[in-house]
Amino acid sequence: MAYVRKRGNKWYYAFETAKINGKRHRIERIDGDSKKEAEDALRNALNLYDQGSQVEFNNDMSYNDYLDFWFANFVLKKLKKILNLIIKTF
Repeated sequence: MAYVRKRGNKWYYAFETAKINGKRHRIERIDGDSKKEAEDALRNALNLYDQGSQVEFNNDMSYNDYLDFWFANFVLKKLKKILNLIIKTF
């Protein structure tokens, strides 16, 4: 879930990331004086997150939770792209 909201004179964006230790994790940032600026920043942040460029390291994350996170966010996404390429070639 991702959204943009206004608090006072500033616009915020927020989105949820993978669960850590079974708990929901949300990233929220202040960005811009207009809704359009906040929406653009949200789009950029989601793209970075989807590419794996913005992964927060957490020392409290168990190895099992990390492997679940890695599998869901990296392996399955890459596998999906590879399978689509294989299907298109045949």
